[in-house]
Amino acid sequence: MAIQSLTYFTECNPSMNDPANRNLKLWYFLAIFLLSALMLGWLLWPFLSVIVLAAVVTSVFSAVFLFFRRFFNTSLSSLLTCMLIFLILFVPMVYFVGALSQEAYGLYEMGKDAVISDQLEALLANNRLIERANQYLSRFNYVLTGDEVNKAVSELGKSVGFFLYQQASAVASNILNFLFYFFSC
Repeated sequence: MAIQSLTYFTECNPSMNDPANRNLKLWYFLAIFLLSALMLGWLLWPFLSVIVLAAVVTSVFSAVFLFFRRFFNTSLSSLLTCMLIFLILFVPMVYFVGALSQEAYGLYEMGKDAVISDQLEALLANNRLIERANQYLSRFNYVLTGDEVNKAVSELGKSVGFFLYQQASAVASNILNFLFYFFSC
């Protein structure tokens, strides 16, 4: 019955067998498929770093899991592998990010307060490089002083320190997000 109705439908609609109509259907399907793939990529984009990190950790620690599974059941092997991942990867990483964050904040504070030692200030005052720069800049009626270099170095330290502090904070945030997603699944 179903074959007879399909045959009747195709005989009554000759446009179904038209090659141009088939090409149109193919292009429509490809357009919808590509649009769906782009939307899926857009949806997963914020999680891409977490997905890649999870794939790397999984591939590295799968051998450890298989080793544990020889001696224990699957649940205990999974628990031991997760604890090992936590101890090997995340505890040192959190410590490292904390230390980097403190150092970057110290550099930022040093640049903000413009605290540069007397030795560096004396070095800048008797520097041939500043004398050469002043010879070149004399054409433009500009004189470079040690205080200006001191100020520029402190601003550079402030900028670099603040940038490093922001990056360390972002890494710490990403680690906490990863831990949340890791343990929530």
